[in-house]
Amino acid sequence: MKLAVIGSGNIGKGIGSWAAKVGYEVIFSAKNEAHAEAAARASGHGAVKETQEILNHSLC
Repeated sequence: MKLAVIGSGNIGKGIGSWAAKVGYEVIFSAKNEAHAEAAARASGHGAVKETQEILNHSLC
């Protein structure tokens, strides 16, 4: 299953980290790209930050 998390604050990171840990494919997005990248790195388990390439692929 896939989960896109919009926002990389405490709640977004918490939900995304939990989802990645239990097997979801997680994509983080935030106003500040560096924050989304930090949230993805912190959650581990293959979580990634949103990029235009990912969005284009996901919409197909």
